[in-house]
Amino acid sequence: MNPEILRKFFKGDCSPEEVHAILRWINSEQGKTELGRFFEKHDEDFPLDPDKSREMFERISHSVNYGEELERRVTNPIEVVSPRYSNTRVGSFRMGIVAACLVVLAMGWFIAHSFFGKGDTVPTIVYHLEWIERSVAAGQKLKLTLEDGSEVTVNSLSTIRFPKKFAPQSREVVVEGEAFFHVTPDSNRPFLVRSGQVVTRVLGTSFLVKSGEGGQPSQVAVLTGKVQVSLANTSMAEKSVLLGAMDGVSVNGDASFQKKQVGYDDIFAWKDDVISFNNSTFSEVVTRLEKWYGVKILLPDHWEPQKQYSGRFQSQSLEEVLLGLSFVYDFQFRIRNDTVTIYH
Repeated sequence: MNPEILRKFFKGDCSPEEVHAILRWINSEQGKTELGRFFEKHDEDFPLDPDKSREMFERISHSVNYGEELERRVTNPIEVVSPRYSNTRVGSFRMGIVAACLVVLAMGWFIAHSFFGKGDTVPTIVYHLEWIERSVAAGQKLKLTLEDGSEVTVNSLSTIRFPKKFAPQSREVVVEGEAFFHVTPDSNRPFLVRSGQVVTRVLGTSFLVKSGEGGQPSQVAVLTGKVQVSLANTSMAEKSVLLGAMDGVSVNGDASFQKKQVGYDDIFAWKDDVISFNNSTFSEVVTRLEKWYGVKILLPDHWEPQKQYSGRFQSQSLEEVLLGLSFVYDFQFRIRNDTVTIYH
């Protein structure tokens, strides 16, 4: 490691890239060894006395509430093992240096700007989150538990992105398609779901989000609790709607909100492995079945029944569902692999 960069580091003059490089070096075996040698060789370049070291340590501790705050705010902290110093003078300010390194790991760029006194303002902390993406194929559903204990059920042909570990100030996930959430309450960390142009904000509740596809409106519906729905490119106060239990909202392409009451079977039943139809046309039934079971349904030419259908099927096979529909629409069918052929 370049000694000049180390001098800049302890003066608080490093760039973010230099700070990152130094922290990686400190935590390497080579860095630990070289750091000890560097202090022994260049101790005259560091005019810190024991009193200054203690003052520095107390200042840093006060600024970040060292201890509980450090443990609460650091995501996957890097272990720092201080090198062994043979020089007595360097050892006298080791407490300040090691403490500074630990706090740097927690506060990032804060140390580079505040290490030697540039006001009491603490800048924004940048956390590097490790994101995970899960996609669900047709005919499948995915249930998962997030790091905070919140539970999510993701519908078929949908994708969810979420951090392996949430940031200390907020919890945020991204959904393409449809997903149902049961959020663990946490008054200190709001839960945000981004789905297309819509942002849904909650503290602890159960709700559904569905991003708009093929020109269809995006939807949000609440089973329990309350959520606030807004547009991604506006603030919450400018344009938003508050939803309570069994409330739903459709967000159209022109950014208009349409709030209404929702029925359980129409919105939430799919998460219980229930497929429900309410005055659905035959083409709507076919489309739902293709997505639900991951199949392609072939219909006779020029045959489109006009009768609407209402009904529900829970945890039933495709053959059982088709058999029930065949009595209503008077057809026969054949299932071969992932293709269904209907004969009239």
